[in-house]
Amino acid sequence: MKRLVLLLFCAVMLLPAAISAETASAEQLTVSGADKKLTDANHLTYTECEKLNIKADNKIGSLYIIFFDTPTDFTVESGGKSKAVSAGFLHTLADISDIGSGEVTVKFNKSVRVCDIYAFTAGMLPDFVQVWKKPCERADIMLVSSHADDEQLFFAGLLPLYASRGCDVQVVYYTDHKNEPRRRHELLNGLWTVGITNYPVISSFPDYYSETADGALKTIAGEGYTQNDALAFQVEMLRRFKPQVAVSHDLNGEYGHGMHKLNAAMLTKAVEISGDSGQFADSAERYGVHSVKKLYVHLYEKNKIVMDYDEASDYFGGKTPFQMSQQGFLCHASQQGTWFKKWIFGKNGEITKASQITKYSPCNYGLYFTAVGEDTLKNDMLENITTYKEQQRLEEEKEKARLEEEQRLKKEKEAKEKAAAQNKARLKRQRTRRIIAAVILTPVIVLTAVYAAINIAARQRAKKRRKRKQGL
Repeated sequence: MKRLVLLLFCAVMLLPAAISAETASAEQLTVSGADKKLTDANHLTYTECEKLNIKADNKIGSLYIIFFDTPTDFTVESGGKSKAVSAGFLHTLADISDIGSGEVTVKFNKSVRVCDIYAFTAGMLPDFVQVWKKPCERADIMLVSSHADDEQLFFAGLLPLYASRGCDVQVVYYTDHKNEPRRRHELLNGLWTVGITNYPVISSFPDYYSETADGALKTIAGEGYTQNDALAFQVEMLRRFKPQVAVSHDLNGEYGHGMHKLNAAMLTKAVEISGDSGQFADSAERYGVHSVKKLYVHLYEKNKIVMDYDEASDYFGGKTPFQMSQQGFLCHASQQGTWFKKWIFGKNGEITKASQITKYSPCNYGLYFTAVGEDTLKNDMLENITTYKEQQRLEEEKEKARLEEEQRLKKEKEAKEKAAAQNKARLKRQRTRRIIAAVILTPVIVLTAVYAAINIAARQRAKKRRKRKQGL
């Protein structure tokens, strides 16, 4: 169905080239009480407001709101109807097709900073619209990335590979770039690009460069956090998302970043204690305990595996998982001037395969912990693991088989009971017939016997009379 993009403030919104005219076409839209910052597609600019009035020539089916730093709930009013929207995501899509008209009013619960707002008619949304799902309830794989962009760099290929396989993948960020709000937009855009649809979780730990884990601890201590807090967060994430596989940074911090080292140290420790209810009782009470089945550590030298991220994927239109992570990194506009870009693309764009990267290779991991045996293929983090979706499918299949067997046994029992009842009825009919026969035959037999007795008696009397006559 043709998608019409309704633009705000009588301005033409420049949409990504990937959006064709068949999926989205611009249409003029006016917004009162705001300014053109809402239509500049720039996450660095915003308008602070409590209410927006949106008018369009066509019925509005959905609104896509990009908050600057903190989302807030809002109510959409249209044609005397209203709809409350819970905005738990920085990039929030609100389906208002059930109340929408050509004019809607958006009332935020409090004054809020909004970067951009888009309106669409009903139909298929363009690819750039992010329709986030809540964080995983249970994750097959949980990656704890130290910073926004590490997930696309040192773990390049990992997220798109397992997303393309339909796995439940949860991304957790160990630091919060709260002083750089654009970094949150960049990480969301990057995750969406590589196929992640479950919303990430971001800690409140600050980040400053250090070269040791102790240095990183001093950094977070500056905002009141302790080493215990750093460990408690990792334990809570393991218990909350119940990952089958956890993935960690290099224990040496890849290029030596202290926060990478602290993250890895705390996650490896958390894996040891997350199954103990006596450790960090608050998260144990809230989420229950959980023990991961496997923990992989980037660049770990023992039990090494080598991931293949260079096979083209139909899921991504022929691109490889590594190439998708390259595209994901490009979403981190603030990091394009760093050495990371040359590291992942090469000086002149010559790197097109993950296998070309030898320093801090994103392909190399070690199996730090396993509860399901050693890897033999050594190229798949989910070796010896059954995904939660597959477990559910098998459980449903098992339950279906159980119900079918139960139904079969029930029918078999009913058939036996029916046969027994029929046999009982047949025997009853036979007994009834015998009784009837007996009832009928008994008088006949008695009468016959009486008749015979009478005849015998008559013959005997006749015989006696003859004898008397002969004696005379």
